[in-house]
Amino acid sequence: MKDRHLPGWLLLLSLTLAISGPPAFGQATQKKKQPGVPVPKARAEALTTKDGVHLRCIYYESPLAKKQGKQVFPVVLVHGWGRGAADFHYLAQGLQGLGFSVAVPDLRGHGKSVTRSLANGNKAPITRQRMKPKDKAAVLLDLQAVKSFLLQENNAGRMNIEKLCVVGAGEGALLAMNWALYDWNRQDLPAFEIGKDIRGLILLSPPKSFGRFNAQGPLQHPFILRQMPMLIAVGQGDRTASKDAERLYSKLEGRRKAGNNTATGLFVSTANTNLQGAELLNPRLPITKGIVDFMKLMRSQSDRFPAWTEQRFQ
Repeated sequence: MKDRHLPGWLLLLSLTLAISGPPAFGQATQKKKQPGVPVPKARAEALTTKDGVHLRCIYYESPLAKKQGKQVFPVVLVHGWGRGAADFHYLAQGLQGLGFSVAVPDLRGHGKSVTRSLANGNKAPITRQRMKPKDKAAVLLDLQAVKSFLLQENNAGRMNIEKLCVVGAGEGALLAMNWALYDWNRQDLPAFEIGKDIRGLILLSPPKSFGRFNAQGPLQHPFILRQMPMLIAVGQGDRTASKDAERLYSKLEGRRKAGNNTATGLFVSTANTNLQGAELLNPRLPITKGIVDFMKLMRSQSDRFPAWTEQRFQ
């Protein structure tokens, strides 16, 4: 059985840094590359969802995948509505250079994920602007298709799916939270545990709501509410975004402090800017370094996560 409960090793910490503090992202990653270990080129993966949507997913495989794959943390980056996978290119490259495997899909109706197969075998276009709330809710199927791909990588010994972390920007932050809820609500079979693989969330400018998605459902799940490590990042110059992020943070902080006066596993990173979502990844802002620090901290406790196993179900 998996260890469903992460230890109380992450204490409340502000990752707010001086804007002039972090070095250029490329410089930070260059120092970490191991000599003789080439970084694989990013590749496009063609995925298909259960409802027939054709997804393009850019995959940045860890340089450690072939020799130390069972220790590799996978990361999924979820863009905001009306944005695209290109928002995350430099973050994905940087995390890859640090040894993480990173998957970045174009969600349905975005980028190159704009067709679906119909029952008669024909293909139909997907127009984002015409999508209704129920159509937007089906975006979780996109993320499950990404996880199916990662499951294959896990079973090939090139990563440990049970160390999965998710970064969501803007509306993608709510998608990430609700995907985590779906993942942790999966019903186990008598001999197998299903899901429960998402172990950390990074939320960039999480809004109050998007379509049928909000934070209420995820915050009712005990593991997500009280134990899942989270980093919330926001630009303080936008009053609405700042209030939305503060509201989410306060709900988490209150629940996590109830037991021991310490908001275990809850982090915040802010910047003096009006920029929000993926735009917070601007190299002049401290948010990217906050994300890297969070991921390094997760990996430093790698031995406390479930050991690699072959997975039969996602």
